[in-house]
Amino acid sequence: MVWGRTLSVVALLFAAVGGIQAAQPEWYGRLDAPMWPDVKPMYYDHARDPACFMVGAYFNGKFVSAVNDTAVHRGKGTKFLLRKKFCLEVAPSEAWLQGVADTRAIFKINGCAAMKGWYSYFSTRNRTFTADVGKLLKAGDNELTIEYTVDATCDNVRRTFPGGVLLELFAGFPDGSFKRIDSDGSFESSIDGETWNGVVLSEPPPSPPRT
Repeated sequence: MVWGRTLSVVALLFAAVGGIQAAQPEWYGRLDAPMWPDVKPMYYDHARDPACFMVGAYFNGKFVSAVNDTAVHRGKGTKFLLRKKFCLEVAPSEAWLQGVADTRAIFKINGCAAMKGWYSYFSTRNRTFTADVGKLLKAGDNELTIEYTVDATCDNVRRTFPGGVLLELFAGFPDGSFKRIDSDGSFESSIDGETWNGVVLSEPPPSPPRT
């Protein structure tokens, strides 16, 4: 089953990094697709919440930023573009997208709006948004695109680093298999939609600069 295989993979990943510290609580099943909650933290802080048995980032990917995300462009309010092209052998029976934006972003799949995300430096459990995108994916070539902007100051915190997104796309198939796409170095970036370059990666919270 998709659920069982997915949960097993996540459990192994957490065990490998020493993240699982106790018996699984009743809400463990909500940490992964296809049962993601509408809003959840992008990382778990055991010091602030002793009931939380995981420490560190939940996401497997990295924060992805455009190579042109500089202070000059951020000051102009430039819209930065990110994309990931991928192929699916068959249409998924279910698909879920979750992510967070620094500072604001619109996520699209094959040109159709999937969800919006935003970020707050005042929240230790930042807004991670989830969307059912099963109807937006198809067999063959697909494209995930993100348009994000960066507030020069967010929650009165002056920006000295790029913005970007942290995301995860899960697609489950009728035969019980699944495909997972994490934000990583395979993404591309642009500011005009014509010329595409690589991306800049940074560790997800609680690593600096997004602590």
